[in-house]
Amino acid sequence: MNLFNSKDEMIFQVDANSDKEFDSDSDSEDIYENFDPESVEWYDPDEDDKNEYWIRKKTHTIKGKDGKLKKNSDAILTCPLCFTYLCFDCQRHEIYHNQYRTMFVRNCIVNRNERYRIPEENNKKNKAKNKNKNKNNNNNTNEEILKTEESNINNDSQDYYYPVLCKYCQTQVGLLDQNEIYHLFNVIPTDF
Repeated sequence: MNLFNSKDEMIFQVDANSDKEFDSDSDSEDIYENFDPESVEWYDPDEDDKNEYWIRKKTHTIKGKDGKLKKNSDAILTCPLCFTYLCFDCQRHEIYHNQYRTMFVRNCIVNRNERYRIPEENNKKNKAKNKNKNKNNNNNTNEEILKTEESNINNDSQDYYYPVLCKYCQTQVGLLDQNEIYHLFNVIPTDF
């Protein structure tokens, strides 16, 4: 087969066998016929079972005498950009269903160079809502309410939040408050 003529110009000669169609199915079957999983170092036939066990261990606990597995979290949270796991144990916000709070995260970093504050107007409205909710739902005494109000007044000057970022893609996924509680809102929840 010549690709070049005498003048060094490229020519193309068709081979007599080139009219046959290439059948990729017949070749791929041969590959899998001789496949030996034990000869491949990275192949683990039990890997899926191990991964499922790891997730169950992170997301479920055994409670009660019946020994049944029960969820200890409302969702598994992942980063919206790179889908990295951020939290396995969280609690969904009662009012804002797209927000979660947790004390333990993974694959997150806190930017301590920035600090956010809630405007006083919003802060007072939220505290008034919580105060009214406590009065309606609980049989608190007046002394307990006064103590709560006093502690809220003292904490007004300290209400600040640090941005929480995904470790891998630097997407802001939530905030960390002064009590070291993570408030995650820019996440993808996965029900399990």
